[in-house]
Amino acid sequence: MLSEFTMVQYKKLLIEARKKYEFLFFNEVLEFSGDRNFALWRHDVDYSIENALHISKLESELDIKSTYFINLHNEVYNILEKEVFDKIKQIKEYGHQIALHFDSQFYEISSKKVLGSRLKFEQYLIEEILDIHINVFSFHNPTKQILEYDNWSYAGLINTYAKYFKEELAYCSDSNGYWRFKSIQETIDQNPNKSIQVLTHPVWWDSEVLTPREKVHKAIDNKAEETKIGYDKLLKDNGRENIDWKYVIDENANRKADYAKKKDNELFQINLNRQLQKYEQNNYQNFDTDLPFIFVFGLPRSGTTILTQILSHCLDVSYINNFAARFWHAPMVGMQLSRILLGSSKFSSFTSDFGKTGELTEPHEFGYFWQYWLKKNEIEDYLDIGDSENKIDWEGLKLTLANIQNGENKAMVFRNIFGANYINQLNKTLKKVVWVYIEREPMDVAISILNARRKYYGDRNIWWATFPPNYKELKDLAYPEQIAGQVVSLEKFYQEQIQKSNQDNVLRISYKSLCNNPNEILSSVIAKVKDLYTFEIPIYSSPPKKLEFNSYVNKYDQYPSLINAFKNLEL
Repeated sequence: MLSEFTMVQYKKLLIEARKKYEFLFFNEVLEFSGDRNFALWRHDVDYSIENALHISKLESELDIKSTYFINLHNEVYNILEKEVFDKIKQIKEYGHQIALHFDSQFYEISSKKVLGSRLKFEQYLIEEILDIHINVFSFHNPTKQILEYDNWSYAGLINTYAKYFKEELAYCSDSNGYWRFKSIQETIDQNPNKSIQVLTHPVWWDSEVLTPREKVHKAIDNKAEETKIGYDKLLKDNGRENIDWKYVIDENANRKADYAKKKDNELFQINLNRQLQKYEQNNYQNFDTDLPFIFVFGLPRSGTTILTQILSHCLDVSYINNFAARFWHAPMVGMQLSRILLGSSKFSSFTSDFGKTGELTEPHEFGYFWQYWLKKNEIEDYLDIGDSENKIDWEGLKLTLANIQNGENKAMVFRNIFGANYINQLNKTLKKVVWVYIEREPMDVAISILNARRKYYGDRNIWWATFPPNYKELKDLAYPEQIAGQVVSLEKFYQEQIQKSNQDNVLRISYKSLCNNPNEILSSVIAKVKDLYTFEIPIYSSPPKKLEFNSYVNKYDQYPSLINAFKNLEL
């Protein structure tokens, strides 16, 4: 039964065997003179070093010693890898022996002499690499012909398939994830007067009840995941772009069809951007950022999108529209193509679908651009702000923005949620910056985030939008606590960032004020830019007199769990 091959059951077997046997290493057999029968507990490590390490720790805790046979030709692990090397050394430190699992089929074994020379060669490799001495070997997947080599030893190494072990000891094996003859318990019960050799393969013993095939796949997948993590870390440590963003891919997989990005389209755009990036950068000139940048930020669902639409449409400024945003590695190319194909149109409907604007001419948050330059490739990057700031190429970002700005020769507006993590540094880098921070009632924000979760994912429990610094503390909570914590933590974080910065260049506005009087907000932005940098931004078009003000205040009582979550946070 599959349930027999779990770590829980394995521990029970060890405890039972410990009552009846003295556990020996193979090189102790001939000198053993104890009163009890002995057990040779052996592990051929065919797939999972990780499982072998777990088993060795359990055995050590139970004061049981065993022998772990390492295969130099294994296709899943390599003892020259640092992590594998360290785990094998740890197994030895737990009090076990390391031995050779010899793959005879790798060679053409035609005689005892050839067998001995090949064993000597692999013995030398293991001993040199691991700085240990080995005295025993086992055959890997032995053929009928190979099993005829049944002397006590070859090349000075004890043979686990020696005639003595076959004839004098009871034997059981979990070969291929099944008991080959009888189970360990049956072998123990039916051979009360015999010593025993037990062969297990660590891959078959898992915390979960799985089929043998699933266990092999799990070992392979775990190894693949380790390799991916290592690669991601290498890119991150070297400050290089990671195209296959794991978080982006995982998050996209959770989206409902209407909101999911098509993989083929994404890959096409990624490859196109990579091709255009060198061309773009070769055409950059050493411009400075002489004109102002207006960065809009705020909590998710606080009104950042509609505010950006108002500023982009009604002021004579440049911005990244939905067309140009496809060229995040070549923004000058994107802007130029936009001018050619769309002209000077700045049409806006002043509507959006949870932050996503509809027309090609409307502003885009340019997320991939900011993720690339601010090194936001995975969730950890959103949380570890202080460390990541030192790895950002601020001069490269400045050069890129300066060339974009020079091509338009206008002040620029960005909805820059990621940049809000680095207010001070962006102030220093770009010199002329105005931050427009929009605020909305926390409960309205929370309800709107909940609605976004339902609409994007069809699941209120899946995280949506910006990660606060304490995301790890919130992610496993119930959704009301998650959302309330997200709102409160981000609000606190943004306030701290503003306090640390030159507050003179931060303009605070409310979502309600924006909706009631967009023109007044425009005037305040124009005045702030003029006051700080003696630069007057012209009006491009008149804003709507009023915008629809969305509030859930009359429906708060329909969300008691959110209300309680906020109360618990003492908001």
